[in-house]
Amino acid sequence: MDKNNIKRPKILIVEDRRLTAEDLKETLEGFNYTVCGIAATSEMAIQLAEEKQPDLVLMDIVLKSKKDGIETAHYTRFHLDIPVIYLTAYANKEMLERAKSTDPSGYLIKPFKEQDLYFAIEITLHKHKMESGNKQRHSNNHSQLTEPKQDLTPQIQKISMQHSGNEKRHLFQAMNEIEQRLKNLLYVQAKGRYCQLALDLSQEPCFDLQISLQQLETYCKDSIFLKIHRSYLIIPERALYIKKKNTRDFELWLKGYSSNPISIPVGRSYLPELRNSHPEWFAY
Repeated sequence: MDKNNIKRPKILIVEDRRLTAEDLKETLEGFNYTVCGIAATSEMAIQLAEEKQPDLVLMDIVLKSKKDGIETAHYTRFHLDIPVIYLTAYANKEMLERAKSTDPSGYLIKPFKEQDLYFAIEITLHKHKMESGNKQRHSNNHSQLTEPKQDLTPQIQKISMQHSGNEKRHLFQAMNEIEQRLKNLLYVQAKGRYCQLALDLSQEPCFDLQISLQQLETYCKDSIFLKIHRSYLIIPERALYIKKKNTRDFELWLKGYSSNPISIPVGRSYLPELRNSHPEWFAY
């Protein structure tokens, strides 16, 4: 096969020093990668990432913009599902902890050896290719998402028998709001004394309920929701997989009808029960 016809990985460079960026571009092209863009600011990086859909982003942390490379990486990693390798001259503990929150594929300190960069890129591209394959298989298994149970009659009857007055009215109203939005409901999150529905709708991404997460769990946990964290209830039919976020924390990835997969935290104390009840979520 003609090497010129082989699709070369596309890499986006985010670096505010032009000469450094050009040197890096030359190095990457020498490795037979395609540099699909160079950005010096967060805004330009996000725009290019959305337009060019690179296979990888090489990200400097200090940029000529209000948002730094870590904030930018959070968007490209979790909203666009593009892996990130940080290339930076800074290595303090605080910055490292912030960088870890974006699930980076690498963190190289300048100046670095070209060979180290090449190995980091190749490992990242291979890992992401494998992860994408797993995600696609999970997505295919969930392409026809099961409709959550929409008949809340048993919950309403239970409320009717056990409550009266304002509390009964608030609970009835909450059940009605949930039933109307159940098809697009991803998860429920505690918000102080009340809770919030997270929805797979661009025009209405969330909706506040005037009841607590504990009250909602009391009436709906066994029939609709599953608790995975002290502050989160999920629709089990939306779950794709659970994976490690870092050395300590786990996250659950959810699939909606129209949005890209999103992640929410999983409480460590809930992991044993989840492994028993949903072992398929841990196959990833």
